[in-house]
Amino acid sequence: MSRRLLSAAVLAAVLTLAGCAPAPDLAADAAGRLQQQVLAVSTASAGGRLDEALAGLDQTEKELDAALAAEEISPKRYREVREAIRLVRADLDAAVAAAAQAQADAAAAAEAQRQAELAQQLADQQAAEEAAAEDPGPGQGGPDPGNGKDKGKDGGKGKGKDR
Repeated sequence: MSRRLLSAAVLAAVLTLAGCAPAPDLAADAAGRLQQQVLAVSTASAGGRLDEALAGLDQTEKELDAALAAEEISPKRYREVREAIRLVRADLDAAVAAAAQAQADAAAAAEAQRQAELAQQLADQQAAEEAAAEDPGPGQGGPDPGNGKDKGKDGGKGKGKDR
Protein backbone atom coordinates (compact mmCIF):
# COMPACT_ATOMS: atom_id res chain seq x y z
CA MET A 1 0.00 0.00 0.00
CA SER A 2 2.93 2.37 0.64
CA ARG A 3 3.95 2.20 -3.01
CA ARG A 4 0.46 3.33 -4.07
CA LEU A 5 0.64 6.22 -1.63
CA LEU A 6 4.08 7.10 -2.95
CA SER A 7 2.81 7.08 -6.51
CA ALA A 8 -0.13 9.26 -5.56
CA ALA A 9 2.29 11.57 -3.75
CA VAL A 10 4.41 11.81 -6.90
CA LEU A 11 1.32 12.76 -8.86
CA ALA A 12 0.43 15.38 -6.25
CA ALA A 13 3.97 16.77 -6.34
CA VAL A 14 3.86 17.06 -10.12
CA LEU A 15 0.67 19.07 -9.82
CA THR A 16 1.85 21.18 -6.88
CA LEU A 17 5.12 22.20 -8.48
CA ALA A 18 3.23 23.96 -11.23
CA GLY A 19 3.53 27.24 -9.33
CA CYS A 20 7.32 27.00 -9.29
CA ALA A 21 7.71 27.33 -13.04
CA PRO A 22 8.61 30.77 -14.43
CA ALA A 23 5.67 30.77 -16.84
CA PRO A 24 2.45 29.25 -15.61
CA ASP A 25 2.23 25.89 -17.33
CA LEU A 26 -0.77 24.91 -15.18
CA ALA A 27 -3.53 27.38 -14.42
CA ALA A 28 -4.45 27.74 -10.75
CA ASP A 29 -8.05 26.64 -11.32
CA ALA A 30 -6.97 23.51 -13.19
CA ALA A 31 -4.33 22.77 -10.55
CA GLY A 32 -6.94 23.02 -7.81
CA ARG A 33 -9.33 20.64 -9.60
CA LEU A 34 -6.57 18.14 -10.30
CA GLN A 35 -5.27 18.31 -6.74
CA GLN A 36 -8.77 17.58 -5.41
CA GLN A 37 -8.92 14.52 -7.67
CA VAL A 38 -5.47 13.37 -6.53
CA LEU A 39 -6.53 13.76 -2.91
CA ALA A 40 -9.60 11.60 -3.58
CA VAL A 41 -7.41 8.95 -5.24
CA SER A 42 -4.90 9.01 -2.36
CA THR A 43 -7.61 8.80 0.30
CA ALA A 44 -9.40 5.91 -1.42
CA SER A 45 -6.13 4.08 -1.99
CA ALA A 46 -5.02 4.53 1.61
CA GLY A 47 -8.39 3.21 2.77
CA GLY A 48 -8.04 0.08 0.63
CA ARG A 49 -10.92 1.13 -1.65
CA LEU A 50 -9.05 0.31 -4.83
CA ASP A 51 -12.02 0.43 -7.19
CA GLU A 52 -12.89 3.87 -5.86
CA ALA A 53 -9.27 4.96 -6.29
CA LEU A 54 -9.27 3.76 -9.91
CA ALA A 55 -12.53 5.61 -10.57
CA GLY A 56 -10.98 8.74 -9.07
CA LEU A 57 -7.98 8.29 -11.31
CA ASP A 58 -10.29 8.08 -14.32
CA GLN A 59 -11.86 11.37 -13.23
CA THR A 60 -8.40 12.89 -12.80
CA GLU A 61 -7.60 11.97 -16.39
CA LYS A 62 -10.83 13.59 -17.59
CA GLU A 63 -9.95 16.76 -15.66
CA LEU A 64 -6.46 16.68 -17.15
CA ASP A 65 -7.79 16.27 -20.68
CA ALA A 66 -10.28 19.11 -20.11
CA ALA A 67 -7.46 21.34 -18.82
CA LEU A 68 -5.42 20.62 -21.95
CA ALA A 69 -8.40 21.34 -24.19
CA ALA A 70 -8.98 24.65 -22.35
CA GLU A 71 -5.25 25.44 -22.60
CA GLU A 72 -5.00 25.54 -18.81
CA ILE A 73 -2.00 23.24 -18.88
CA SER A 74 1.06 23.21 -21.11
CA PRO A 75 1.70 20.16 -23.28
CA LYS A 76 4.91 19.49 -21.36
CA ARG A 77 3.13 19.59 -17.97
CA TYR A 78 0.30 17.51 -19.45
CA ARG A 79 2.79 14.75 -20.40
CA GLU A 80 4.38 14.84 -16.93
CA VAL A 81 1.03 14.53 -15.18
CA ARG A 82 -0.12 11.85 -17.63
CA GLU A 83 3.03 9.82 -16.86
CA ALA A 84 2.45 10.20 -13.12
CA ILE A 85 -1.14 9.01 -13.62
CA ARG A 86 0.15 6.02 -15.59
CA LEU A 87 2.45 5.06 -12.71
CA VAL A 88 -0.32 5.40 -10.14
CA ARG A 89 -2.66 3.35 -12.32
CA ALA A 90 -0.05 0.61 -12.69
CA ASP A 91 0.33 0.45 -8.90
CA LEU A 92 -3.44 0.38 -8.37
CA ASP A 93 -3.92 -2.29 -11.03
CA ALA A 94 -1.21 -4.40 -9.39
CA ALA A 95 -2.89 -3.93 -6.01
CA VAL A 96 -6.28 -4.95 -7.46
CA ALA A 97 -4.71 -8.03 -9.03
CA ALA A 98 -2.96 -8.93 -5.77
CA ALA A 99 -6.21 -8.51 -3.83
CA ALA A 100 -8.06 -10.68 -6.33
CA GLN A 101 -5.33 -13.33 -6.12
CA ALA A 102 -5.44 -13.27 -2.33
CA GLN A 103 -9.20 -13.68 -2.43
CA ALA A 104 -8.91 -16.57 -4.89
CA ASP A 105 -6.21 -18.20 -2.73
CA ALA A 106 -8.40 -17.87 0.36
CA ALA A 107 -11.36 -19.40 -1.48
CA ALA A 108 -9.19 -22.27 -2.73
CA ALA A 109 -7.86 -22.88 0.78
CA ALA A 110 -11.38 -22.89 2.19
CA GLU A 111 -12.50 -25.35 -0.49
CA ALA A 112 -9.49 -27.59 0.19
CA GLN A 113 -10.32 -27.53 3.90
CA ARG A 114 -13.95 -28.42 3.15
CA GLN A 115 -12.85 -31.29 0.89
CA ALA A 116 -10.47 -32.57 3.57
CA GLU A 117 -13.25 -32.49 6.16
CA LEU A 118 -15.60 -34.36 3.82
CA ALA A 119 -12.91 -36.95 3.08
CA GLN A 120 -12.34 -37.43 6.81
CA GLN A 121 -16.07 -37.84 7.43
CA LEU A 122 -16.26 -40.42 4.64
CA ALA A 123 -13.26 -42.31 6.02
CA ASP A 124 -14.77 -42.27 9.52
CA GLN A 125 -18.09 -43.56 8.17
CA GLN A 126 -16.40 -46.32 6.17
CA ALA A 127 -14.34 -47.35 9.19
CA ALA A 128 -17.49 -47.51 11.32
CA GLU A 129 -19.27 -49.62 8.69
CA GLU A 130 -16.30 -51.99 8.41
CA ALA A 131 -16.11 -52.34 12.17
CA ALA A 132 -19.84 -53.09 12.31
CA ALA A 133 -19.47 -55.73 9.57
CA GLU A 134 -16.62 -57.49 11.42
CA ASP A 135 -18.37 -57.49 14.80
CA PRO A 136 -22.06 -58.00 14.13
CA GLY A 137 -23.08 -57.96 17.80
CA PRO A 138 -25.76 -60.06 19.53
CA GLY A 139 -28.51 -61.39 17.30
CA GLN A 140 -26.69 -60.25 14.17
CA GLY A 141 -25.38 -63.63 12.95
CA GLY A 142 -22.37 -65.59 13.95
CA PRO A 143 -22.43 -68.73 16.10
CA ASP A 144 -25.54 -69.28 18.19
CA PRO A 145 -24.60 -69.19 21.86
CA GLY A 146 -26.98 -72.11 22.16
CA ASN A 147 -30.03 -73.00 24.04
CA GLY A 148 -28.53 -76.19 25.32
CA LYS A 149 -30.13 -78.31 22.61
CA ASP A 150 -27.10 -78.47 20.34
CA LYS A 151 -25.86 -82.00 20.69
CA GLY A 152 -22.85 -81.73 18.41
CA LYS A 153 -21.86 -84.18 15.67
CA ASP A 154 -22.33 -87.31 17.71
CA GLY A 155 -26.00 -86.47 18.30
CA GLY A 156 -25.59 -85.74 21.95
CA LYS A 157 -23.93 -89.03 22.73
CA GLY A 158 -20.70 -88.22 24.34
CA LYS A 159 -17.99 -90.60 25.29
CA GLY A 160 -19.53 -93.48 26.99
CA LYS A 161 -23.10 -92.42 26.28
CA ASP A 162 -23.92 -94.75 23.45
CA ARG A 163 -25.48 -97.40 25.65
